[in-house]
Amino acid sequence: MHRTTVSLPDLLDDVIDATGVDHVEVSVSPDLRIHTDPARLHTVVANLLTNASRHGRPPLTVRVHEDGNAVHIDVGDQGPGIAEADAERVFDRFVTTDRSRPDGVGTGLGLAIARDNARLLGGDLTLLVRSPGATFRVTMPRV
Repeated sequence: MHRTTVSLPDLLDDVIDATGVDHVEVSVSPDLRIHTDPARLHTVVANLLTNASRHGRPPLTVRVHEDGNAVHIDVGDQGPGIAEADAERVFDRFVTTDRSRPDGVGTGLGLAIARDNARLLGGDLTLLVRSPGATFRVTMPRV
């Protein structure tokens, strides 16, 4: 891993440009920086935005907030959501659910890979169950 100080607003702009996802509402402090591997964090957020775009409905949201020594990056959509019973199962390899894959696209690897990367960075990836839509939370240490 290559850790460096990363501007979260710049990283999020790069992810949105790279994924080509439209209708993203971003809320992040303009000077927020964390020490992380930017390529791995880019992969995590890109996966979440791509999934939200594919399986949800706009507007897509990226909300960043600090909580002590942690930074939370919440990526949400207004789609059909994911059942509470599947909230942990969606992170298993090769798992897809009818509600999260209405179009039959995907292999069920993206969320597992995203969570693995978040954990390699010392953080985690969880699903916040809500309706409508789904919000995935990336929790990263500030240092």
